[in-house]
Amino acid sequence: MAAVVRSSDGSDPVTETAIRVLKAAAVSVLKCPMALTTMLYKAKKSVVSMSIKTYLDTPPTEEELRAVEAQANAIIGEDAPLHTVRMSKADAEARYGMRIYENFQMPLPASVEELRLVYLPGRALDYVPDGTPMLPSTGLLSGLAITGLKFKNKKKGPEFSFKLTITAEQDAAARSAATLGEASTCEPPAAAEIEAIDNEPPSGEGTLKAKAVAEAVTAEVEAAPAAAAASAASSEPPSGAGASAGDSAEAAAEGKQVINPWAVEAGEGGIDYDKLVRDFGCSVITEDIVTRIENVTKRRAHRFLRRGIFFTHRDLDLLLDRYCSGEPFYLYTGRGPSSEALHLGHLIPFEFTRYLQQAFNVPLVEHQENGANLEVDVPYQWLRFFMEDDEELARIATEYGAGRMLTSEVKDILIAELKRVVRDHQAAKALVTDETVEAYMRCRALEFDAPPAKPASASS
Repeated sequence: MAAVVRSSDGSDPVTETAIRVLKAAAVSVLKCPMALTTMLYKAKKSVVSMSIKTYLDTPPTEEELRAVEAQANAIIGEDAPLHTVRMSKADAEARYGMRIYENFQMPLPASVEELRLVYLPGRALDYVPDGTPMLPSTGLLSGLAITGLKFKNKKKGPEFSFKLTITAEQDAAARSAATLGEASTCEPPAAAEIEAIDNEPPSGEGTLKAKAVAEAVTAEVEAAPAAAAASAASSEPPSGAGASAGDSAEAAAEGKQVINPWAVEAGEGGIDYDKLVRDFGCSVITEDIVTRIENVTKRRAHRFLRRGIFFTHRDLDLLLDRYCSGEPFYLYTGRGPSSEALHLGHLIPFEFTRYLQQAFNVPLVEHQENGANLEVDVPYQWLRFFMEDDEELARIATEYGAGRMLTSEVKDILIAELKRVVRDHQAAKALVTDETVEAYMRCRALEFDAPPAKPASASS
């Protein structure tokens, strides 16, 4: 088996081609929509994993799984050519809608005006960024075997793991034959052909939902130019929170400022924060408000407030009025700690939420109403590994699970436990000398403090 590893520039022709072959097979067999289907993919040695959003409510059966595998290998066996189609972004979206895009590609950079589409006749039409190498035909893959399946109900889709049955020689030949897409070009396929590939989903709540999502996303793209024109003609300022990806491209092309969940594009003079405050209907967090927070909480304001990192608010002054009058409130955050893709950026809402919990002594709404989900709660699970006291761990589980203990309290306990573990380890490590290591590594007879106990004889 050849090692299929992403190259240093983030692209590998064998992997890039294989995931699109498997997606085409899944679309055909599982009747899932083409638009925004592939959530993510990753390669490690000879195993490739990809997550496909089918919107189905149940995982594929073993029979369906083998049918996807057989379909993928049939496409490989056809040695079908992969053609390049060049179109402007506007023309491509007008003709094919969102069918050409994958979920992991969204949002497209506003600078992308021309698209490179890879066309597998009768099977697929996918946007593939320039510089991503692709094989010229599917036959260079040699074979594909699905080796694993995970079904993630929240994401409404399976995660396939598969191996490429390709020798090192075949892999080398495939890579040498890889192209950036210019070797075989063709005219854009008819819209009707691509619509036929994006089959009508069968009946059922999950598949009907898939169709509705695909149609809604396509309608958004088709309506983007008209929406942008209407926004430009309106005397009211645009709402940054409600802007679409299509609006972002339109505004960026005109040199306007765009800040929304999909894109951040500065205007000609840089980001106008005053305009941002107005557009989002917010108020500036002034020094007076920061001082008032410190006065009512009897502690220093968080550095995000002191340094103007969090610089706008909505009704924070009213909240402080009610807090001072003794009215309770709770925190609500949409950032889930059980996410599969946590990074340093997630620490910003985590840390600030923790500060608010401690400063105002208020709970998070999910803990207040339902208690913590101990099965996925990160601080509690870490305590299960490091806390020696069974009774204390059981007490925390009871109180935390019932909502009578805050996340901040559990995190404080965890921090204390981790400090103890590190402190004990550092103390033990400080006692180790070269003589200790030499004595430990020396060949010697095993020593026992006492002979092993003899098994008790059976009574007659």
